[in-house]
Amino acid sequence: FPTRRSSCLLEGAQHPRRSMEPPATGGSGTRGMWKLVPTAREGEPYRFLTGVDYVVGRKNCAILVQDDQSISRAHATFVVTHPPCNLSRNTEIPVLTVKDTSKYGTFVNEEKLQGDSHRILKPRDQVTSGAFHSTFRVDYKC
Repeated sequence: FPTRRSSCLLEGAQHPRRSMEPPATGGSGTRGMWKLVPTAREGEPYRFLTGVDYVVGRKNCAILVQDDQSISRAHATFVVTHPPCNLSRNTEIPVLTVKDTSKYGTFVNEEKLQGDSHRILKPRDQVTSGAFHSTFRVDYKC
């Protein structure tokens, strides 16, 4: 099995570039892409590639929230995986999960993630972190 890469970076390292185009796929269908859209501030959405851990935090992470000191350095992690292969359900979209790794919590649709748990996300879910309610909307684009 290939190992997942983490997008949280070491001091002085370059931040990964956001992928602007979905990966090409073979066959008759096209594959979409998950993205995380900031709701309260301007900015481009973050597009997620499969198998990469995208860390939200206030320092040296792929998704930076620097204007809120209540955000942990590594507050939450997003990862996209493919569902198990099933020939009868080959149109399923990849699975996006969020895992809370913070001291004060991460909320999905105003419900706090408990402990070290993770949550499978759906399009239009709202993910909120921090005292200043840094909020993102989850979208899937075909």
